[in-house]
Amino acid sequence: MATSSKRSKLSDVTEEDIFGIEDSDSDDDLEDIYINTDVSDSDSDEEVSVADDDTAVSIPGHPYEWTAEEEEPRSKFPFIGNSGIKVEIVDCENVLEFFEIFVDDELCKMIADQTNIYAKQFIDSNPNLKPQSRARHWVETNSNEIRTLLGLFILQGIVLKPDYAMYFSKRESIATPFFAKVFPERRFYLLLKFLHFADNSTYSVESPGKKLFKIFPVLKYLGDRFSAVYIPNQAIVVDESLLMHLIDMAMLNAYALYKKKNGKLTRKEFIITLGEQLIEKYAQNLDVVKGRPSKSPRPTHFEIHPLVAFNSTRERRRKISMYVQES
Repeated sequence: MATSSKRSKLSDVTEEDIFGIEDSDSDDDLEDIYINTDVSDSDSDEEVSVADDDTAVSIPGHPYEWTAEEEEPRSKFPFIGNSGIKVEIVDCENVLEFFEIFVDDELCKMIADQTNIYAKQFIDSNPNLKPQSRARHWVETNSNEIRTLLGLFILQGIVLKPDYAMYFSKRESIATPFFAKVFPERRFYLLLKFLHFADNSTYSVESPGKKLFKIFPVLKYLGDRFSAVYIPNQAIVVDESLLMHLIDMAMLNAYALYKKKNGKLTRKEFIITLGEQLIEKYAQNLDVVKGRPSKSPRPTHFEIHPLVAFNSTRERRRKISMYVQES
């Protein structure tokens, strides 16, 4: 193997070099010609095996050029769905119609029924409610009122405030009178307190989706509606607070259908119009109880600023100094 390697090296020697050797009696010249040709058998074997495997080898004066092959990236999970709209939409300009394909009367009636059941359970289990308790002013809700409540939730996602009470404030600098026109403040808090989707008395360790029990009926209903109405293309605390996540998904799907029908509104315009239409259509003649709650919970959409929450001047100063140091 070593001999063949030497021959391959000698083939690169020019005639001038050969004739120069014949005319010279110096051993140094011979060493110059055969320099770096003393290779081991193992090295030669590796060279042969490389050639046999048709591996690209760079030839002196002709460097190997790599070429990229056009190939689509393979998906880890191949998409086999038949995307598209599976329902007929009559009025493509009516934003509310797209939303109600998913959040229909059956779902809103189910939420109203479960809310009424939970309110009754709460009142029955607390016979000694304080006279000022707002729960004493509870009257049963219905599907229209639930839709109106959803409309307010949607608009609160556009008009962000750190506290629910601020939506009903009459202070001129922060007033948003529209919300108080839709619901008296006390009625809004009563609905917020008793909003429910599953009957607590039916809970069992054998229940399907037991970890999602409180939200499971809505989760399953909307999941079935999403898959039955529209299949998108490839590129696209577990309690009552999860409702807005599900409503967001319903709005996203409704907006996707709307754009498929060449709708002109932007996503935010679509959401604002949807909230307005829900309230305009379903807030008429609601039998609500007026009043003012004693406490104001914080909206679930709001991530409280470190300077907002404090109970005393000392705590306020401490929070401000901590915030300044972190900044």
